[in-house]
Amino acid sequence: QNLGKPVVFTGSQIPLREPYNDARKNLIMAVIFASSDTVSEVTIFFHDRLLRACRATKVNTAKLLAFDSPNIFPLAEIGINIEENEHLFNPPPRGAFRLCTRMDTRLVTLRLVPGFD
Repeated sequence: QNLGKPVVFTGSQIPLREPYNDARKNLIMAVIFASSDTVSEVTIFFHDRLLRACRATKVNTAKLLAFDSPNIFPLAEIGINIEENEHLFNPPPRGAFRLCTRMDTRLVTLRLVPGFD
């Protein structure tokens, strides 16, 4: 709780060694957002969008638009300029950082696969 620094996860659909890839841009933009003082939460930067990590899901393994956040708009979108949706950012933390070490062990994992009957 009270995370005061940005944490930005990123990756690529096309490996960096390929002439055309999304890795370079994703990495550069992740570093830009990680050095930002406006974002103080865990995010994912992928395909020109900064998403709140706890609301993001992988939606495609074969297209550049691999992650989406279906129930909330992106925190930022990249075009010619960086367009931040500042009204969606979490407010700055008010207290000291706290790490929760106790987790509830009453957990069930349910895996759903499209087309699985």
